Amino acid sequence: MHLPLIILGLTAFIDISFSQSICYRNINGVDTTGASCQTARSEGLIYCGVPASEKIAEGDLTRMNKYKGIIKSAGRKLCVDPAVIAGIVSRESHAGAALTHDGWDERRNGFGLMQIDRRSYPQLTRPWNSEAHLIQGTQILVKMITAIQRKFPRWTKEQQLKGGISAYNAGPRNVQTYADMDIGTTHNDYANDVVARAQFYKKNGYLSEHYGKLMDVDTTGASIETGKQEGLSYGGVTASEKIAERDLKNLQKYETKIKNVGKKLGVDPALIAAIISRESHGGIVLKDGWGDRGNGFGLMQVDKRHHEIVGTWDSEEHITQGTEILCGMIKDIQKKFPQWTREQQLKGGISAYNAGPKNIQSYERMDIGTTKNDYANDVVARAKFYKRNGY
Repeated sequence: MHLPLIILGLTAFIDISFSQSICYRNINGVDTTGASCQTARSEGLIYCGVPASEKIAEGDLTRMNKYKGIIKSAGRKLCVDPAVIAGIVSRESHAGAALTHDGWDERRNGFGLMQIDRRSYPQLTRPWNSEAHLIQGTQILVKMITAIQRKFPRWTKEQQLKGGISAYNAGPRNVQTYADMDIGTTHNDYANDVVARAQFYKKNGYLSEHYGKLMDVDTTGASIETGKQEGLSYGGVTASEKIAERDLKNLQKYETKIKNVGKKLGVDPALIAAIISRESHGGIVLKDGWGDRGNGFGLMQVDKRHHEIVGTWDSEEHITQGTEILCGMIKDIQKKFPQWTREQQLKGGISAYNAGPKNIQSYERMDIGTTKNDYANDVVARAKFYKRNGY
């Protein structure tokens, strides 16, 4: 990162407790031309563009994976896509391979995996390869994105994200237009290269966990009542898994759409699949896409009384709408219960998808008032099953 000192007369740290619901969009929605030929040549490649960025990112992947846990943790804490952090770490330091043993560049100005400039940020957070360092670097990135949001309020969130990445290298003053934002950055390609690398890492396990880790959410599974409705003589997690298994084949035709939406919105695809299983059994209980006495529409049973219907009942547009509603519910629960863990808030948002956030008064009794008094617990158990089965 090479930032003019006059640009970065900024505080060294940004309050880590800023609203966790502020996110900067999914990196897969950002356009990119990839690495310049100059960057590619410096890496020993004879081709340029996105293929060059992906090749470089692939070369860093094994080293990057050593830091995967702390990258994802920093991303979760600051609501930044972990793939973006990985893209910057690759560009700045090749995941540490380009640094001295104590974490400096050859001129000893840039420090750590994210190459924080000591001339602009003399209070460096150590060690150079720690989560604390990644948090400091990501806080600086957030500061740059926020500056671009103020400077270009008419840009889309994806454009502002890309502008912030460019500003991480050369500062917000350097960004004058969207098309030419990288002119003046190192090799005149910083944001485009980082975005392409980030998209590679997104496809290789660096997924957002802004809403908590699904597999860490506790669950008691389906109620006896839900089990009986499904022809089972038992309830609990075992019942949820049995129902989810029955629906697995029904969901196959929608798997690509579900995963696309999950990537786009930063929601675990397994959770989307589980809601579809609970709401419509993969569509097989619907009549012309309608259920719930003609009020619920589509795979995710969006209620026409509360939402304008988008797309056909089994379309990606519909799944996007349903998942956006889910995200809204999770954020409402985050605001209502800020003391809950991310995983508890995620579970609360799932419950609210069925009965609304006002229905939730406590964590232990969140499902009282939902359909069969088990909605979140059943959905979470089904989601864990789908997580283990390819979603």
